[in-house]
Amino acid sequence: LTLQRRTSWTAGLPDAHIDLGRFDRPFSLINRPLLMLDDNRTDPLVLMSPVLISDSAMFSISGLMEGNLNNAFWDSDQARSYAGEQGRVAGEIFEESVAQRLRELGLDAQPRRKLSAILNQKVAPEFGDVDVFAISADRERVFVIEAKNLRLCRTETEVAARMSEYRGRTVPTSKGGTKPDKMLRHIRRVKYLRDRAAAVAKSLKLPKPPEVKGLLIVDAPQPMNFHMLDELPDAESAFLDSIETYKF
Repeated sequence: LTLQRRTSWTAGLPDAHIDLGRFDRPFSLINRPLLMLDDNRTDPLVLMSPVLISDSAMFSISGLMEGNLNNAFWDSDQARSYAGEQGRVAGEIFEESVAQRLRELGLDAQPRRKLSAILNQKVAPEFGDVDVFAISADRERVFVIEAKNLRLCRTETEVAARMSEYRGRTVPTSKGGTKPDKMLRHIRRVKYLRDRAAAVAKSLKLPKPPEVKGLLIVDAPQPMNFHMLDELPDAESAFLDSIETYKF
């Protein structure tokens, strides 16, 4: 739980570990609440705050049990594996609830659809799967839905971190390359299907090539709902609790 003293902010750490816009950095005070003030490894001077230690414990335990803290935040393989599995299960439960709610509204909705199954053709794995795929009641529109059970952001730091994940841009990787962020992957999936609307119609036996629309459904207000998404194609958003007001 000790955050050791470093000679600089970077000290050879990767960018993800020193990004002040992220609340889940492995070398952050919320993860290591005992702050070492000198380099004496045998008897260091440590700054301690009981409130911070309490907050750190609750943050870590809840993140582990709910699966919303993954990857580098944890030191042990067991914690990473457990948190990842908890997050996967929670995500699938939310996708099922979104699909069920859409079916109640008259749509033909299925969670976790592969693009290859929708198109009945091979698709490169880099495009990923569709969280929820829905067909309108008149079978003239299909919805490629990114369904995320994202917790409510509690601090400015969490707002910044969440928005950085859903900007619709490429982000740097630890190996010096780039990859699409979560929103850009969604946008690319939508475009991939839109460019193949005729194949979608043939595979799903629709009366004509459908209008293909992208949608982000969340269960709690997110900063992206109020900023940026209007500027991105296929990044329209809606809340699950009020999904009946969306014009499908």
